[in-house]
Amino acid sequence: MHNHRVSGGRFLAVTILNVAITIVEIIGGLLSGSLALLSDAFHNLGDSFSIVLGYFAQSIAGRPENHRRTYGYRRMEILAAMLNAL
Repeated sequence: MHNHRVSGGRFLAVTILNVAITIVEIIGGLLSGSLALLSDAFHNLGDSFSIVLGYFAQSIAGRPENHRRTYGYRRMEILAAMLNAL
């Protein structure tokens, strides 16, 4: 089992970059009247949501197990993936 944890700083950097691209595409799409740019901007907005969701899921999943939750909180990553797929 691989346990690759990504720091909060990397998640923040990726999220800021993705939101910046989204804003530029929205502005470009509105100025040029391009539905393709606007649709890609909203697609990137969904990607930004997925990144934030993944960050919170990873943060919660990193909590240690206890006597009530013997498996810990690792299911949170699975639930976040399901929510993202919806």
